[in-house]
Amino acid sequence: MAASIRPAAFRYDPESGPFTADFHALAFPSAWRKIILDLYRLDKRNPDRIKSVPIRRLNETIRAVAPDLLSTAKQATLDDFSPWLYTTRALDPRVLNTLITAWLADLQPTESMFPHVQAARAEMDPAALQWKPVTVDLLEQTVSAGGTAQQTARLRRLLPDVLAASIETYGRTHPYEDEGVQLNFRRVATDRGAELMSWPAHPHVDENGTTWWFSAFIKITLQTEPFSDVPHIHLHTGVRRWLHHKPVYFPSGHGVTAYLLTSGPWLTGAPQTARIAAASMAYDRQLKQVEWKRGGPNGMLEQLSFARDFPVAEQLRKEPGRWFNGENGVTAAVVYHTMMGSHAVGAGFMPRDREPLTEWAAKALAPNVVMLGDATRSKLPALPQKPSVAARKVSMPREATAEEKAAVKAAKAQAVQEAAQLRRPMVATVLGADSLNVDLYWQTDAMREELINAAITDLGLPGQERPTGSTDLREWTSPELAVRIHLHPLGELGGPLGNGTVPYGRTGIDAAIADRRAAARDHAAKAMSNARLTLIELDKRKAFTPAHCDPKYALRLGFADAGRVSQFVVPARGVDIKTAAHRAQAAWGDGLRQLGMRIVPAHSLGARLPEGLNQVAFWAVKRRADGPTGKPLFMPIAVMIRPQQDCILGRSPETGDWVPYPQLLLHLAGHGQQDKPSDQAKRATYGMFVKQVLSDLRYEPTLVLTHAHNSRLDWPGLQDGLMIRDHVQFGDARPEKLSAYGKQLRFARLRTSENYETTQWWKPNSRGDEPGLAAGLWIPAGAGDDNRVFGSTAPKAGPFKSTAVTASRYVPRTNAKGAETLDTEVPAWNPANLEITIAGCQDGDDPEAWAMFIHQQRFASDYADALALPLALHLAKRAEDYALPSEEPDVI
Repeated sequence: MAASIRPAAFRYDPESGPFTADFHALAFPSAWRKIILDLYRLDKRNPDRIKSVPIRRLNETIRAVAPDLLSTAKQATLDDFSPWLYTTRALDPRVLNTLITAWLADLQPTESMFPHVQAARAEMDPAALQWKPVTVDLLEQTVSAGGTAQQTARLRRLLPDVLAASIETYGRTHPYEDEGVQLNFRRVATDRGAELMSWPAHPHVDENGTTWWFSAFIKITLQTEPFSDVPHIHLHTGVRRWLHHKPVYFPSGHGVTAYLLTSGPWLTGAPQTARIAAASMAYDRQLKQVEWKRGGPNGMLEQLSFARDFPVAEQLRKEPGRWFNGENGVTAAVVYHTMMGSHAVGAGFMPRDREPLTEWAAKALAPNVVMLGDATRSKLPALPQKPSVAARKVSMPREATAEEKAAVKAAKAQAVQEAAQLRRPMVATVLGADSLNVDLYWQTDAMREELINAAITDLGLPGQERPTGSTDLREWTSPELAVRIHLHPLGELGGPLGNGTVPYGRTGIDAAIADRRAAARDHAAKAMSNARLTLIELDKRKAFTPAHCDPKYALRLGFADAGRVSQFVVPARGVDIKTAAHRAQAAWGDGLRQLGMRIVPAHSLGARLPEGLNQVAFWAVKRRADGPTGKPLFMPIAVMIRPQQDCILGRSPETGDWVPYPQLLLHLAGHGQQDKPSDQAKRATYGMFVKQVLSDLRYEPTLVLTHAHNSRLDWPGLQDGLMIRDHVQFGDARPEKLSAYGKQLRFARLRTSENYETTQWWKPNSRGDEPGLAAGLWIPAGAGDDNRVFGSTAPKAGPFKSTAVTASRYVPRTNAKGAETLDTEVPAWNPANLEITIAGCQDGDDPEAWAMFIHQQRFASDYADALALPLALHLAKRAEDYALPSEEPDVI
């Protein structure tokens, strides 16, 4: 068992002294703000709601044609003292003014608005754009009331870029090498942190002789950790695959990124750049062709004077390989996406590639910037001591005889049967009845039978089927539970929305959703099966073109109208046949959980935790106007696992009290559209809801679980800079002591790798072997007795269990059979490092014990693999699948 893991995280060594960098800086002229706002507000609905200069469009174009400029603001600042752009080489103000002029034209692109654009430009003094030399203290920060480092916004762009420049410079004399493979890294334009990418790309020849290309990347971000005054620098490494052989497929509603490199400057009068630019392409419905974002006949790119021919987007779509090795001084590479079909290069890095690349980068950053150090394993007992309802594991000896193999097989079957016998009464208790009725809408014989087999295995029903006299009904009986599965061909219910006519526009799409919703509801009513759960074999989203014709959400709404929860599974066709059994088992299990069945992971902490502990997970359910149903929704919810309750419980501001979990799901599905609330209103709603829930539970032992990325915008007290130990803060109110809500409350905030906020990691090769992976609860290097922040890692997930941790994209290895193999085509997967912050404790508590409990809640026995989040928070997140705001259905 590994004693430690090594996070790919760094800090500045205070022994190195001051850390500064020189830049040229340019502020957005404050006098321009009103001029541009007035222009942008013309012909807009509710113009008074537009409060800020829409600088994002200009920033996107800058990344494409002037990648050496670093924008430090998503919205332009309002005064002349806070710079907007930084660079190490000042761009001629005349070139920048050309960009500004193109931006104004893009804000109001119609011909009728051209005089207004000209008038606005005439009011803006070109001389107001002046670069000023500045020296930036790369260590500048304040410390919050909770003891957390707080960097200025500009450092989140500038410090990573300085470090990326150090790696790029180091690589010119010390290129990355691994057993004869050499990679050269260049900086890449990005909107977050800094990034380097290996270029030229690396080739891989598949078994058919086709060459595929890929690059490695290094992402650098500046991060904070709750209650720590030391900022962290995270390095994330991975693989970027390129589309080269065939025309680019554009997923409906999605853009495609291309990286561009020129042998000279992009813009006339600009300096030459060695940085790789980034630009996005998207399909233009009006022109019926692909255009660069901010391009097109009236777009920004058309307004600029190029020193090099910028590739025509439609030509790049048709021939992505044409510019791959350079043409007329321009190189362009289109990023591959999984929706574009297959790629011979697998995704991601395993530790075998991640460790040497990170350590090479560490040499470039030394001595000023050093690695944080290894996290050590918690010494608390990690394995639960109570039996579970999952089948106990039965191991096969390495060199088993035929008799031993038969005995192990029989023991495994017996273990499965014993676990199933425990689950049947649990299902009956959740249903409040002695029968489970399920509607199964199928497309393929194979998936229909796999779903039926999943039910038989999960509930221990072999040999208990009884004849029904119908091919459309299967029935089993047991002492605790009768199970009936009603079989229905999916038919037209599973066809694209519109019934042969593609709906367009909000009105047309709404009508198509309503039509399919009604059809599903009516079919469920006519079936008269008394089903509580509906299983639906439905094609993948990419099978429906355009994507908004996918009927999944309309079907979920229709079956919810009929009082049924629903679970979808992809048909057993083509390559998906191999995984049909696994997916059927997962779908069946997810369906039972939607009915409220609770199989709570046992813990190993004994008396360290109070008896009768409630787990309450809060989640902000959010849908935007461009969501599945085109309607916005904001609603905080809570999910509770209560020891004395047989069913998972849920609650929202509208349900009032706790209700069974499936009732919460159906409530969300039946929610009508709402006006978009203001940010202040969302904070107030969330805060009032949480306070009410906690007040109701003040006399019961309760652990609150929250998710940083999901909730911190609407619950600001979850932000690193606002967290204070053993305090809670709701809405815009002041922080309160946790004890104000009783002596039984504990509070945890969890954070995932989104936005690179938690680290990549590996098990170091301390014994001279290859780096690897390890599961466990981890304590950060240098943590004191009052530590509140921990890391949780899990084993490899099922589909990746056979992927060797020694697999490399570049270097052959010797496999278990003694043969040499290269794993370029094998997909890699590394378990994420889930950050657990025990934000609130009571006197005498051991934060490590609470972190271990949360870690163990990721290992629910009825799931094949560890969950990304503890069970209660996982179920709260899954409830959002039912948040489909829509017009109220017409029900007769």
